[in-house]
Amino acid sequence: MGNLKIATNLSPVSSAYEAIALYLNTSESFERQGKLISMQKKGERLPFLLSRDLICLELGHYELSLILNSCDVVDKLAFEIFLMEGIQNWGQNLASSALRTWVAATDRLLWFATLPLFKSPLATQRMQYTLVDISLSVGGRFFVEKVLVGDGWEEYSPAFHGLLLNRAQQFHVNSPRLDTLARRRLTEILKSPASDNKAFLASLSWLAEKDTDFLTKLIVEKELTEIWKDLIKLTLGQIRDAKSRLTLVQKSLEDNGVSLEDLKSIWPPLWLKHRLSSANTYLLLKRLTHSALTHEDAREFLTGIPAETLIRASLKLSEEEFTTILPLLQPFIPPSTAPEFEKKLRSLATAEPSELSSQIEAERKAFLEHDAQHLSTAFIRQYFEKSPMLTPLSEETSARSRFFDLACRNKKTSPDRGDNFWSLLTQSWHSRDKELLDRLSKEARQMPLLFVPCYIKALGHYKGDDAAVLKILDYVRSENSLVMSEIISALASIGTQRALSELVQCLSRPNSTPQLKLDICAHLSKADVGLLQPEIRNAIKDLETPENEGSIWELKESLYNLLRLSPPDPQGEWKGKSKLQLDEQLKKKFSAYPNLSGEIKRSLRTAVFFHSQSVAQTGIDLTPVIDMQYKSLELLFRENFEEFCGKVIKQGLIQRKLDIIGYARPVPEAMQEFENYIASLPNVRNIPFFSRFKMRKLLRSLCLFRPGRRFTLDGIKAFAIFFLCFSRKQCRYGLANLAPLNFTTDEELTSFCKKLHIFQDIRNRAAHEGFRADQENDIESIWENTTSIFETVQKLRS
Repeated sequence: MGNLKIATNLSPVSSAYEAIALYLNTSESFERQGKLISMQKKGERLPFLLSRDLICLELGHYELSLILNSCDVVDKLAFEIFLMEGIQNWGQNLASSALRTWVAATDRLLWFATLPLFKSPLATQRMQYTLVDISLSVGGRFFVEKVLVGDGWEEYSPAFHGLLLNRAQQFHVNSPRLDTLARRRLTEILKSPASDNKAFLASLSWLAEKDTDFLTKLIVEKELTEIWKDLIKLTLGQIRDAKSRLTLVQKSLEDNGVSLEDLKSIWPPLWLKHRLSSANTYLLLKRLTHSALTHEDAREFLTGIPAETLIRASLKLSEEEFTTILPLLQPFIPPSTAPEFEKKLRSLATAEPSELSSQIEAERKAFLEHDAQHLSTAFIRQYFEKSPMLTPLSEETSARSRFFDLACRNKKTSPDRGDNFWSLLTQSWHSRDKELLDRLSKEARQMPLLFVPCYIKALGHYKGDDAAVLKILDYVRSENSLVMSEIISALASIGTQRALSELVQCLSRPNSTPQLKLDICAHLSKADVGLLQPEIRNAIKDLETPENEGSIWELKESLYNLLRLSPPDPQGEWKGKSKLQLDEQLKKKFSAYPNLSGEIKRSLRTAVFFHSQSVAQTGIDLTPVIDMQYKSLELLFRENFEEFCGKVIKQGLIQRKLDIIGYARPVPEAMQEFENYIASLPNVRNIPFFSRFKMRKLLRSLCLFRPGRRFTLDGIKAFAIFFLCFSRKQCRYGLANLAPLNFTTDEELTSFCKKLHIFQDIRNRAAHEGFRADQENDIESIWENTTSIFETVQKLRS
């Protein structure tokens, strides 16, 4: 291990160095996670710059979260800037974890950088849940109000609703939408005597304060079981006894002999705290300024007290007491506060800024100026680039950061002339000098396993160079999925016939997972695989006895799409009258034929030409006829529906709806239930081999789509699944009319989608098995099906 080059700026003899070296040289993700947890327990931390670079690797979100939590945070502002930039781009799991790390490990100076998360239509339920959850520590009432003015949260889960109701009551935020939500959630208990609705208690608490008449009416419902009636009666009883309880609280506050711990036992519940007077609140604040309670314990006393009461009480405090209690009050005071309160804040910030923490000063500055974006992204980046880091950087650490800036963070860097591994990677990225390959290969053998993907990523930059392919083959049997993923991307990027051939070979290797195989097919679909047809057919044969039927079926279908079936376009033989005759035949089949694009017409002419050849001669394979019909349909859907679907996807509503169903987290049971619902629709249930695997893959990709990424529907079957999910007029999952089409009924839509699904299946089977000349009658029915699809599209777009 002593020869490993890990560039951590730690002494090679330190225990932390040894722990980091072990972590970086561990192949399996679950073992690396264990080592990170062990390091945390021992107080051993990852250097900030190393953590920042490791986050760029395609590790699992749990491991990435552990990396964030294991980071040695010395320059808190630099770490905070890193997190705030990251949550805008990371997946929801890592971004949610980063928000919690931000609260725990920084001063939260850049809280305003979270505001785009509230405005984005693509913000997931989990992200908003996390923001509401951390609001007691940062953002406070401001965060809750930002969520409430958004759209769509009424459809979120009971857990989200329970938290939102609880936080809104803690900050004493009034909202008619929450009133309606609480009534709906509480009424749902009528449906089950043993409800596990996570919003129930929060709804009961909310209505105990806002609408006791509703609770009174609810307990006389005959359908309500005794256990719920007893709980509601108990709550109403506490409300009736509120006066005596508040009197006891007042006496205890006036008696200095009563400790805060004793006071906590008689303190009013959340739904009664709005009845506390400013005099009582003043006595409480005065007690808290001299207590040793943590912020978390102290805030239990303040939650639910109206902001107006807190402001009036705090203004009675001395300047010293006011300064001490202000951090506790911050989450409960809205940006627009009483003039006297703002005046006192201004005087303190001007006269004695050292008395206020930097966090309070920054947050209050934003509130007072009514400008939550007073620090621009450009300023943040400039600070991040120029701020002093944890320790003086070694040459190798600087080189590593430059490589990750170039390869993963889309920043332009100039190559240095060093001879270490990272310097050589950066040089090869810029110049692709073949002389560097041998030096790189030698250096890579001395690097920890976790950095091997970086080496392979750099080799992928040698486009058209088989020498780089040979270097990649040293790792092609690796059991590490991260290494294999980079190998697949690198071979596809190099793009030579040798590289593409190796990609096909990876399909049958035991270290390739089903997902990696699907990734291979996705890369091959963008390349010229005309010379690889025998190898692709052999790969299909190797999959005849699948272990996982669902994923293998999807894989075989993807491989079918790679087969090149059609001979060269015979347009050179169509001269004058011959070409006109083909057009006349097609006009009889397609009324809209004259209005089609030239590309679609060429595909249809080719199909008709080879069909006529098969009629004139026996023994001709009819597969090209079907293939060219399919190609014409694929072009038709791209021309007519690709932009339409893209606009719908970019609106963000589809992502939010799928997130609610469970496709973002993901929740397998919820996804399965929805997919069963789609598969059981009229006409859909009669589709042979309906592709549920393709549907799940498509919906997961849609749900995780973010701006800046490219998304396309692959094949007419993908369009069919998209329409089935989002174009129906009725859907009990709330997906109706998200992508409306001009069908009169849902049955017409499902019938149309059935034709698309079956047609692509026919084409794929023909690609693999061929289509004999004695199946002439079947060809005629396929032509009729193609004609029907063209006519339907014509009506939809008219």
